[in-house]
Amino acid sequence: MLKKTLIAAAVATVTAAPAFADIDLYYGGLPISSSNEMTTTTLATVTKDAVLSYSTAEEEVAAEFGVDGDLKQNGFITLQLTGGAKFNEAEVNQWLTTDASGNLSSNLTTGNVEIELYLATTTALGGVILTTGTTAVSETDLTKIFKYTENTNTETIVHDIDEDGTRLRLALKQTAGSTNEMIQLASPGNATITEVTVVARSFDFPDTWATLPDDINGTSGTAPTVINQASYDALTSDSARADYLATEVTGTGANTAATQAYLEASATSVAGTTVAVGDALEALVGANTVVNFQLTEANQIFDLSATSGNVFLQIGALKNASYSADPESTAALFKLGELFDLTLTDSGEATALVSTGFNSYDIDSDAAADDEDVEATGLDLINKTSNQNIQLNKVNLTLTGDLSPFRVDTDGDLLLKDGTESGWTVNAAKTSATTTLASDVLEGVKTLDASARSLSTAQNTAWTNLGKIYVEADNETPIPAQSISVTAAIDGDDQATFEDFSDTINNLFIFTRDGMKFDTILTGTTSANTIHIRDISGVLPEDGGKIYVTVWEYDAHAAGENAESTVLADRQVLSVTLPSKGAVTLNPATIADQLGITVTPSRQARMVFEVETNQGEVAVKKKDSSGIDIQNGTKGVHTNVVDFTL
Repeated sequence: MLKKTLIAAAVATVTAAPAFADIDLYYGGLPISSSNEMTTTTLATVTKDAVLSYSTAEEEVAAEFGVDGDLKQNGFITLQLTGGAKFNEAEVNQWLTTDASGNLSSNLTTGNVEIELYLATTTALGGVILTTGTTAVSETDLTKIFKYTENTNTETIVHDIDEDGTRLRLALKQTAGSTNEMIQLASPGNATITEVTVVARSFDFPDTWATLPDDINGTSGTAPTVINQASYDALTSDSARADYLATEVTGTGANTAATQAYLEASATSVAGTTVAVGDALEALVGANTVVNFQLTEANQIFDLSATSGNVFLQIGALKNASYSADPESTAALFKLGELFDLTLTDSGEATALVSTGFNSYDIDSDAAADDEDVEATGLDLINKTSNQNIQLNKVNLTLTGDLSPFRVDTDGDLLLKDGTESGWTVNAAKTSATTTLASDVLEGVKTLDASARSLSTAQNTAWTNLGKIYVEADNETPIPAQSISVTAAIDGDDQATFEDFSDTINNLFIFTRDGMKFDTILTGTTSANTIHIRDISGVLPEDGGKIYVTVWEYDAHAAGENAESTVLADRQVLSVTLPSKGAVTLNPATIADQLGITVTPSRQARMVFEVETNQGEVAVKKKDSSGIDIQNGTKGVHTNVVDFTL
């Protein structure tokens, strides 16, 4: 009998110990989904510290406590921040306090405090787990798991912040004496022989019918009528023996009373405390319970002023100097990034025509002047944060380029073809133009794509017009080849939320000049070749036609070998220009000097020339030890020749 008692005590000890604790995190609200992708809240790196100190996450985080005993009575659920973030105590208190309304006894519920609960129940009898982790169901009463305090007509979940402001502890309900220190719920009813038998399954029953107590096998007292020796002796496990003995009771056998008493005594031995039919069952907060933290409603609880990168949230459960459920980390809860992006679908492009002295442009590639607006499409400002507001009237837009050829009224406003103001105001030097947007607020969204254009019809029209520019048909100022940029900037001194920030699109408008394009191949970058270029058109502007050069140099290689190329210059302009009806003579040395590039002596090379003339001639003199070879080509002189190689 001593042996059986020791075995039973050992079984009881093992039964009370929790399994390996496990927490799974889910995002997006309840019920939990198999999709486990988190929406990280993005805030602008340039946010001022005084503002970043009060931040809100745009995600809900649900913690599923997957093992019985994860949540201990009188313990804590812990939420700990990493990455330099802290909790704001006053704001946390507001989040965990009910509204000052309603009946006090039912105040602390989902909806009054933005925490959701899906409760799973485990059943125990005499300290022994009978069933574990039922399917979790929605539970609105948060007092079933949380400890709370009352103040007038509000309730607050008991909590504290430690670890230098990084860890928030939520106190769990105290139910002393419960099985495995789990949180006890209302009893689901009284034990029947079925529940007693479940506990008794861990008892060390006699292996044979003959060794059962005399009042059970019928040696003395009333003989059983449902159970028998042959069936019992065929059993090979204690759980099977317990279940078989119980059939004498459930089957209303002649020996029901003695058999029930024997099973109750066996269960008592296992549990270490009295277990009997009619005892109250114990309902406990069990495995698979889910607590969903609606952080989207936990306004301003996060202080991110000391962060420089990603912030993570770890959720765990703690009691008595040890974690009953090891903390599990979310993906990045917060990250810092750009405040906004200027975006563009297509640049506005036009070609200034040499046939008009570059005073007019072609926008449809038919070599004829077009009296229309040059239009960029899709110019927009996108808020790249999750929930921060941009006051658009604090965003200053600047257009940068040579604006002297474009239509401007007496007030300095850039005008479109139909006389509409584009929104840009040009400076006196005509080197830039500025504008300020209407006083709308562009709110950040989770998808990080809030568009200024989408705010209103007026905003959409304004951004469309800012992407247009026009040169009048009677313009007499040559249009330079250039890219006109646009910059959006916020001045940190002009508002209280952000430090200085800007973004630039370098090619809102692209203007090129038409002309002649040719290339020549050099057997040596330091050769004595000369390139002779002449204008025949006679319509170039006073400052002449620009010459753009792209230079490729090839690695050293012998006959039968190959070599890689290196771009030494990419469409760089020479300081010398081609006069109207004039000429320019170049050689590799002067080209390298004017472009500021360093060449490797005697390397093979290729040069592409783009000359701002639509009627021109070119000759290249190539000289080596075998003699002199002069090649020439023309464009638009006698026939419509397009490209040539010399």
